Amino acid sequence: MPMTAAIYARQSLDKTGEGQAVERQLSECRRLATSRKIRVVHEFIDNDVSASKGIRPEYTRMLSLISAGEIDTIITWHTDRLYRRVRDLVDLVEVAEKHALQILTVKAGEIDLTTPAGRMAAGMLGHVARYEVEQKGARQAASNVQRARNGVWQFSNRPYGYERTMDGVQVVAEEAGIIREAYDRFLAGESLYGIVDNFNERNIATTTDRPWSISTLSARLSNPAYAGLRFYRGEEVAVGDWEPIVPRETWEAFKASKRQRRKPDSWSNRTKYLLSGLALCGVCGGRLMARPDYVRGPSRARRVVYACSSKWCVQRDQTRVDELVEEVLVARLSQPDASRLLKPKVEVAPCMNAPMTSGAGGTIWRRHSRRVFCPLQR
Repeated sequence: MPMTAAIYARQSLDKTGEGQAVERQLSECRRLATSRKIRVVHEFIDNDVSASKGIRPEYTRMLSLISAGEIDTIITWHTDRLYRRVRDLVDLVEVAEKHALQILTVKAGEIDLTTPAGRMAAGMLGHVARYEVEQKGARQAASNVQRARNGVWQFSNRPYGYERTMDGVQVVAEEAGIIREAYDRFLAGESLYGIVDNFNERNIATTTDRPWSISTLSARLSNPAYAGLRFYRGEEVAVGDWEPIVPRETWEAFKASKRQRRKPDSWSNRTKYLLSGLALCGVCGGRLMARPDYVRGPSRARRVVYACSSKWCVQRDQTRVDELVEEVLVARLSQPDASRLLKPKVEVAPCMNAPMTSGAGGTIWRRHSRRVFCPLQR
C-alpha cells in the first residue's frame, strides 16, 4: 500500500517575512519524497513560530489528520522542526503508536516511534535540541547584558522620536520636538489628559499611526532612553551611545512631578468593590458597576453605588449591599457543613503511603506508579 505523506516545515523567526528558510526546507523535503517515491498529499508550514513556546496551528492540524487516518508518514527537514519539548515528543509518540506513523527527515534519517530504539533515538535528538535552545538563550542573555553595559540600545519596535540607521540610533527631529513639548507642558502643570487631547486634535499620530492615549504618553515620557540613559531590568547600567532628546534633569523632574500628582484614589486596575462587574440588575440582567454618586442637598456628599451599566435601571448603595453580602457569607460559612464546601476535589489517599522525597513546600508520594504532591498542612 503506497504511503500517504505530509511535509512539515517550520521556522522560529522570520525577520524578513519572506519565508526563505521554510522554502529551503520544503525543497529538500520534496526531493526526499521523490527519491523515496512517496506521494505527498499535504504541506504544513508554521512560519515565524517557535516550537519551544506558543501554539503551532499547522502542526496541530497535521496531528488531527494523522489521527483521522489520512496521513501515515511525515517528512521534515530535521526532528527539531517537529519538536523541541519532551511533552511534544510524548504526544507525537502516542499518535505514532496508534497509527503506525513513520517519520522521515532530511538530516536525521528515519525515526520509527513505534519501537523502543526509535523512541530512544527521538528522545536523544529532542534533548540535544532542547540543550541547543537553552544554550542559545543563555548566550543571548549574556549578550544583552554586555550591550546594555556598553550603552547600546536594542529595540524591535521603533520608539517615538528615534530611528535606527546605518550610523546607529538617530533622533527624528519632528518627533523629538513633540516629546520635548510634552515634557514642558506636563512640568508646567498641564495634565496628561490635556496633552493627549491636544495631540489628537492636531492629528499627531504615534509610531503605529494610532491616536495617543494617556497610558501611551505616560510610558513614553517615563522612558529613560529620552534622557540618554541605558537601563537593564529596571536598573541604570550605562550612559547611552545615542543623542538624548531631553536632559536628565527634565526626565527626573517628570518622574518627581508624576509621583506628586498621584492621589490615593487615583485610577488603578485593583479590585476595590466586592460586587462590581459581578452583580446583575434585577430588571434587565445587565451588570452592576461601582460608580460615584452625590447625595442631594447642600452637603453634596459623595458615595459609591452599584448602578446598572446596561440601561441604568437601578442603583444600590455599595456599602449597605457589601455589608449584607458579607453577613450572609459569614452566616453560611458558620454552618457545620461549611467545611465540605471548601474541601478540595483531589485524591488524598496516596498521602497514606511512604514518602519518596520531602521539601519545604510538601512531600512527593508514590502510589500505583504515580507521583502525587501533598502540600504541607499549616
